[in-house]
Amino acid sequence: MRLAILGLGSMGLKHAENARAQGCTVIGFDPDPTALAKLESLGGRGLNSAEAAIQQSESVIVASPPACHLDHIAAALVAGRPTLVEKPLSDRVGNLAALLSEAERRGVMVAVAQNLRFHPAVNAAKTMIAEGAIGQPVAAAAIGVSHLPDWRPGKDYRVNYAADPKSGGAIFDWIHEIDLMAYLFGPFEGVAAAAGRSGALEISAEDTATMALRHHSGVASTVMVSYAGRSAKR
Repeated sequence: MRLAILGLGSMGLKHAENARAQGCTVIGFDPDPTALAKLESLGGRGLNSAEAAIQQSESVIVASPPACHLDHIAAALVAGRPTLVEKPLSDRVGNLAALLSEAERRGVMVAVAQNLRFHPAVNAAKTMIAEGAIGQPVAAAAIGVSHLPDWRPGKDYRVNYAADPKSGGAIFDWIHEIDLMAYLFGPFEGVAAAAGRSGALEISAEDTATMALRHHSGVASTVMVSYAGRSAKR
C-alpha cells in the first residue's frame, strides 16, 4: 500500500514507522524540512505538497495540526482516498458535516483515531454493561491526568500544541475520555463544565477541567481531565 501521511510530528512519524514495518510505501508531507528528513531516515519519501502526497497514495493519514484537518480531509476526499484522521477530527464545526455526508455519498471511509475503543479492557467493560453483569448503570466517572512538562523531555512544554487553546487545552486534547463515556453509555448532552488555568503551568489553554454529562440512556457521568497532575492516571 502507498500511504500518505500529512503532518510529521510525533504521531505522524509513529504512523510512518509502523507503516514501514508493515511493508507500506510511505509518502509524507510537512512544511518543516527537519520533519521530512526524519521521515526519510525511516525509509519514507518526503514531499513539500500535501496534494502531491495524496495523489501519489492509495490511502491517507491526517496527523497535521487540528487547524489543518478540514482542508486535508477535503483534499483526500476529492481524491477518493480512505482517510484516518488523528483526533480531534477538526478544531471547528465549519463544513465538517457536509464533508462527512459527501464521504458517505461517495463511499469513501473517513475515520477518526479514537483508538481506546479497541482496548480489550474497554470492550470487556462494554460487554459486561450490555449483559447486565453489573446491574443497571446510573452514574460513571472518567479521569485522565498527566503532567504536560513530562510529555516530551528536552522540549519546552509551553510551545507544545497542547498549550495553545486553538489546538489543545485539557478538554480538547483529552477527548478520548469524553469519547469513552459515549462509547460505553451512549450519546449525551453536556450539562456543565468547570475549566481553567490552575496556575501550575505556564500555558494559555485550560490545564484542568471537570465536565458533567447527561446520557440519553439515563446515566449521569463526569469527566475530569488535567495536564497538571504529577503522576499519569487514566
